[in-house]
Amino acid sequence: MSWMEFLVGCLATYRMSLLVAKEEGPAELAKKARDSAPEGWIKRGFYCQWCQSFWWGMGTALFFALTDRLAWRDFPIFWLAFSASGIVLNQVCTRD
Repeated sequence: MSWMEFLVGCLATYRMSLLVAKEEGPAELAKKARDSAPEGWIKRGFYCQWCQSFWWGMGTALFFALTDRLAWRDFPIFWLAFSASGIVLNQVCTRD
């Protein structure tokens, strides 16, 4: 995996976690998904950008592993790295 791919993966993880947790999204799909989630920890997870970055980090690492840009043995560490990038970018780019 190149540095550019890693950077793009970090930005994609941040963007998707922000979209699902905070924005309405195209045709209000993200808002509808959050609103239709069952009560409890699942619904809270939909509204939590940190929780979303955990799952989107997995998706990003999975994409790179399935396209042979990332060795499967490195999958867990990149999953956490992509998740952490979403959290760091959230802290840097948001005021509240």
